[in-house]
Formats: sequence, C-alpha cells, structure tokens
Amino acid sequence: ALDMLQRLETATEEIVEVLLESDHVIPALRFLRSVTEGGELSEVMWKRKFLEAAEKSPDRSMAVHAIQAYFEGEPPQIQI
Repeated sequence: ALDMLQRLETATEEIVEVLLESDHVIPALRFLRSVTEGGELSEVMWKRKFLEAAEKSPDRSMAVHAIQAYFEGEPPQIQI
C-alpha cells in the first residue's frame, strides 16, 4: 500500500505518518529526506512528530539521538 501511495507523489505526509505509527522511525526519516528539500525537514511539525514517535520506539535511545542530531544539523553518530 505504501508503494501505491508513493507513486502518487502527493502522499508524502501520509506515508511518513504510516511509518511512524508502525514504529519505523529511521525509515520514515530516510523516506522524508529522499523526497523533500533539506529546508522542509527542519519544520517544527516534523521534528515534533519524529521525536514523539522516537520516544515510543523499541530502540528509543538510538532513534531519539538520531532524530535530534539530524534536526539540529549535526552529523549523527549512527547511519540513518
């Protein structure tokens, strides 16, 4: 289903939401980064959504660190 949404090229937010709800925080960040300009990622809304999802993630500490580092412009210590 995500593949079909991606082909529409208008469902970026929906795809990210589905990934975040499924605890796929890092894949959601990778997807968003691949389809948006760098400036769009720094929006407060995205940062809040990603951090909320990272807090619920099974690999909470790694996900939170990667999200914070990415949005603060620091190169993350882990591959995202």
